[in-house]
Amino acid sequence: MDALHLALLGAAVLLGAATTRLTGMGFALVATPLLVLLLGTSNGVSLLLVLGFIQAPILVYQLRRDVEVKTALLLLAAAIVGIVPGAWLVNTLPAPVLAIVVGVLILVGITATVASEKARVFKGTPGLLSAGFLSGFMNSIAGIGGPAVALYALSTGWAHASFVATIQLYFFGLSASTLVARGLPTLEPAAWVVAIVALVAGQLLGTFLMRWVSPALGRRLVIAVAIAGGIATIIKGIAAL
Repeated sequence: MDALHLALLGAAVLLGAATTRLTGMGFALVATPLLVLLLGTSNGVSLLLVLGFIQAPILVYQLRRDVEVKTALLLLAAAIVGIVPGAWLVNTLPAPVLAIVVGVLILVGITATVASEKARVFKGTPGLLSAGFLSGFMNSIAGIGGPAVALYALSTGWAHASFVATIQLYFFGLSASTLVARGLPTLEPAAWVVAIVALVAGQLLGTFLMRWVSPALGRRLVIAVAIAGGIATIIKGIAAL
């Protein structure tokens, strides 16, 4: 890779890592388009998983007092179950159509949850398991699992710090299981160095910016990232039709 491509790679990773530190999710949303363009679909997605796998335990350690281990494990168990029908549907029905449907459902769900108390149905253990199932289902179809968990967070008023910490433990398990299936990316040494340095820089940038992020602002950022995820999923589906 030449210097320009390495710079773009670093920028994508830095912004993705900073977004994840601030909101608990969004790495895939921010970084995937450019990583796939620079490295190809297989290597781009695999690199994203590797970086998420590295960043997640760092965040879990930083926010260890706010981690809800039981919640993360329940989310992961439900997500693994949700991956199965998602993978089956991808192999049975047109993937672009499924992506559009999932994106629309997320947008409707987020909008309704913000607008009305009555729409906040993802509550208690059943709501948690439903959110995990939907997250795994979405992840297998469109590679975006965060917005479904955001629905649960919005429905329950989950404290932002605890949400960010717990969802990282969940994504750590999800990334690990996916990496086992996909394998590591094949990259030049320079690309690995730039990606890791950018990941650390993004983590530090996000941590620095967190001092100005109140719980209310954090909640708004989560909503914005979740909505962006729904829109990106719809666009991805339409583009693939």
